[in-house]
Amino acid sequence: MNTKDFYHYRIISGINEFDSKQLLVYPNPASDFLNIDYGIENEFNVEIASLNGCSVISQRNFTSSNVIDVSKLSSGIYILSIIDGNTKINKIVIIK
Repeated sequence: MNTKDFYHYRIISGINEFDSKQLLVYPNPASDFLNIDYGIENEFNVEIASLNGCSVISQRNFTSSNVIDVSKLSSGIYILSIIDGNTKINKIVIIK
């Protein structure tokens, strides 16, 4: 690879960057319940979607002390989204 063919781009989208050390999702893989420790006291929205983008669980006004019941989900890989104002974090979760 020729170095003149390599470019580095940083796209600024207006969404706040997030330190992933503040977000803890466990257990992963999960079978019954999923705990989310976000590291903030504010309420936030949580969505779990299948890999094809279909929302399977959506919960508003979630706090870090709540848990999500995932026992009715089929085994597989899902995308967990945390939405807090202008910040959106996606994390892969496995349901077994």
